[in-house]
Amino acid sequence: MLETNETFWMRLEGRSSVHALDAAIGYIRQNPMRVLGAYVLANTPLALAVAVSLNEVTAGHRSGLAFSCLLLTVSTLWRWAILAVMQRRIQEDITGSPPAPLRRHLGRIIIVKLAANTAMTWGSLAIIPAFYGFFLSGFAVPLLLESNRNTYSLIKQSIAWLNNSRGRLAKLSGALMLQFFAAVIAILVLQLFFTSHVVGSLMGLDPTELALTVWSPLWLMSMGFFLFMAFDFYWTVSAVMLFYDLQARRLGTDLRARMQALSEETNETA
Repeated sequence: MLETNETFWMRLEGRSSVHALDAAIGYIRQNPMRVLGAYVLANTPLALAVAVSLNEVTAGHRSGLAFSCLLLTVSTLWRWAILAVMQRRIQEDITGSPPAPLRRHLGRIIIVKLAANTAMTWGSLAIIPAFYGFFLSGFAVPLLLESNRNTYSLIKQSIAWLNNSRGRLAKLSGALMLQFFAAVIAILVLQLFFTSHVVGSLMGLDPTELALTVWSPLWLMSMGFFLFMAFDFYWTVSAVMLFYDLQARRLGTDLRARMQALSEETNETA
């Protein structure tokens, strides 16, 4: 645990938002089972709901869309609740002290996430609301578990410090977008190479049926969903790192973690 604290704050010495992404990778490598299990548990119902929805859409079964929307809604609420548990664990690891109990704040966390995701989706038409919605959705758990103040004042204050850090956050958003699009292109090229050369030339099989399958809308949307899940996992961890990076001076989190580590090292030596 202390090693995680020290590693995290050492990775953020440069005070760059992109360094928070590096810290997230380091945390995942040191604590894979602490976050991966919770993430799989959070998203398994959503994956099943998406599979049902994609099947209904591609098959043209309009009568089943209402049930699919219900499944998506329930699985999304489940996902937010379990991801809140996961992010709270990360908070405790990097600060060295337990945050506020999740049960008391889960309701308002879900409300903030709902508002932020609405701004991120419908607000994407105007770009600016989507920018704030993206970061508020990721910061909802650490933001609300770090303070007992009312939700409105916390959101108002968070928008203010998002404005102050918009240059750094824009760079981070650009880095994430580049990584995502690079992964999309890599998967499409690999898929094209496999269907065009590996199956036909190396294996001597007729790739026609396979090509029809892997280039079908259902396959492409399914691949897009699982790629989104991979990046969402990365962002869920990174969001907590970035929150404490941006708030370190105001909350004094880095000083608290370092002092606690120094105190425990002194006690062990004594």
